[in-house]
Amino acid sequence: MNVNEHVIEQQSLTFVGIKRTFSCVDGENLIEIPKMWQDALADGIEERLNGFNNGAIPGLVG
Repeated sequence: MNVNEHVIEQQSLTFVGIKRTFSCVDGENLIEIPKMWQDALADGIEERLNGFNNGAIPGLVG
């Protein structure tokens, strides 16, 4: 199997975000994760997180 590697060297990274724990039992994650992002948008948290973004990674990572 051939694997193409892509290495990027850069200065240290800082990660910011929100943390929640979800269960996969009975599909809880499929309901609660979208709700978490809806709440983050409604509360202005998503906009605040985007404010920290320096453009190295476009958008937010979920």
